[in-house]
Amino acid sequence: MPLSPPVEPAGPSRPAAGTVCIVVYSDAKPRQPIRYVPIVKDVVLIGREDPVRGDFPDLDLASLLDPAAAKKVSRRHAELLRARDSQSFSLRPLPGNTGTQVGKELASPGQHYPLTDGTPIVLGGVVWMKFETIK
Repeated sequence: MPLSPPVEPAGPSRPAAGTVCIVVYSDAKPRQPIRYVPIVKDVVLIGREDPVRGDFPDLDLASLLDPAAAKKVSRRHAELLRARDSQSFSLRPLPGNTGTQVGKELASPGQHYPLTDGTPIVLGGVVWMKFETIK
């Protein structure tokens, strides 16, 4: 169990303007934001929690999805990385993930994919997200 909260409290309400976050969307169309997750760490692990295996991602998508959809996301799916010097962000899919799409590109594990405001991300073909700076 983590000693301190890994990311800021997340919720369905919009954070303050200027907040950099991952917005998780519903799978029903039209897609609506269901969770705003402010990015406050340099490395944010995205996946689903599995206490038996010792997997405790910073952004636990299993808590937002029904069990069938959650199983399509890897326990350790991807990392969101912030470069301190430039304050730029990238997504790095991890080996063994169940598929990651960044923008329109199918992402390869271990590669870094730059994120700009509005970049769509799809994990496991079921989780729709967007990298966003709240305006």
